[in-house]
Amino acid sequence: TAPVHVTVFVHGTHRTNNALGYIPGVGKYLYHPDGLYRPEECIEGYVYRRLARSITEASPIEFPQEHFYIFCWSGALSHDKRLQAAYELHEALNKLVERYGTNCIITLITHSHGGNVALNLVPVLGERKYTINSLILLAVPVQSLTQKYVEDPLFKNVYSLYSRWDLIQIGDPQGLNHMGNMINKMFTHNEEDLQGIQEEIPLFS
Repeated sequence: TAPVHVTVFVHGTHRTNNALGYIPGVGKYLYHPDGLYRPEECIEGYVYRRLARSITEASPIEFPQEHFYIFCWSGALSHDKRLQAAYELHEALNKLVERYGTNCIITLITHSHGGNVALNLVPVLGERKYTINSLILLAVPVQSLTQKYVEDPLFKNVYSLYSRWDLIQIGDPQGLNHMGNMINKMFTHNEEDLQGIQEEIPLFS
C-alpha cells in the first residue's frame, strides 16, 4: 500500500486569547478554537484555511488536500504555553497515526513560534506512535531552549527558511526572563543563586 502523505500546519504567535474571536468583522478570521482541524472545518474566511488552500494547490502531490490539517493553539508569547501546545500536538499526532496507520508520512509546516511548539515535541513524555518525516521551519525564532532538539532523531529532515533581515524573528526577546533573574539575584547579593544561573542566554533569537 502506498504511504499517505499527511501535513499538519502549526501557526505561530498569532493570538493570545479568545477575545480576538469576538472582534466584530475581524476576529472570526483570526481566531479558531484549539485543536486539530481539516481546513474545511474552519470558517471560510479563516486566514489559515486560505493558506492551507494555497499550499495544497501549489503542491498537491506533496501536500494533498484530503490529508491536510491545521493545528490551532493559544498562540501566546510564552514558553510554558508552547510546551502545553506541544503536548496537545503530541496527542493529536498519535491520533492521526491511529487513523491512518503507521504507513503514513507526516510533514509539519510551522511558522514563527509554531516551530518551537513542534521542536518541543522532543521532551514530551508518553507513548509516541509517530515520527516526523519533514519539519519545515518558516521564519522560526529558534530558542536556546529548543535549539538542541533540531537534530533529534524524531525529525528525519529539517528545513529552515528564514531571512537575515527578518527583524521580527531575530528580535524575539528570549533572554528577558534570564536577564530579570540575573538582575534580581545581583540586588539580593546571593552568590550561590548567581552561580546557579551563570549559563548565558542570548537576549535575542
